[in-house]
Amino acid sequence: MKAVKRIGKTIVGLAIGALALPMVAMAAAVTQGLAPLSLQGVGTATVAAGSCVAPAIACAAGDTCFCASGAATVLGNQGFANGSVNFTLLVDGSATYLPMADLGVGCSTVTGSGTIANKNGKNTLVIDLSGFSCPTFDGNFSTLNATYFVTGGTGKYSSTTTGVGAINGGFSGSVGAAGSPKSYVSVTGTVQK
Repeated sequence: MKAVKRIGKTIVGLAIGALALPMVAMAAAVTQGLAPLSLQGVGTATVAAGSCVAPAIACAAGDTCFCASGAATVLGNQGFANGSVNFTLLVDGSATYLPMADLGVGCSTVTGSGTIANKNGKNTLVIDLSGFSCPTFDGNFSTLNATYFVTGGTGKYSSTTTGVGAINGGFSGSVGAAGSPKSYVSVTGTVQK
């Protein structure tokens, strides 16, 4: 009787294992080429009132917007060490979501695009991003908290390259003030060829 139970359990175990094989193969196919992306850098930015010109990102009619564009030299993986992150961001100062305590200010919506390039510029990732820019407590700095999505690339990457993750950063000044603040960036997520 024990031998019959053992044979029955073995058959059930084999059947469950056989059913799971297609799921394991599918999971392996979906994650093929997936790699972690981690970059940190410092650079400069230019902040000007109004819409962004290149690429064109229009401010909604009646809103108060600022365009922040710049570049940061980065340290990191996936061959991007000593490369760069270039960005153009439209900050809509009229949309003050997420009020900041009793400071009388809130976070502004941010949308934009950028590129991540290796040192010689041959391998690049094209990214779109969306998120929020918030002032720090003392109002002397602005933070960026956004999600990036890889929309393509060049070199060892291609137009079918994807990826997603967080892009966080900051400016050594208020994004609402024109000028050339220092910019800081941290990219943590994935890239998939």
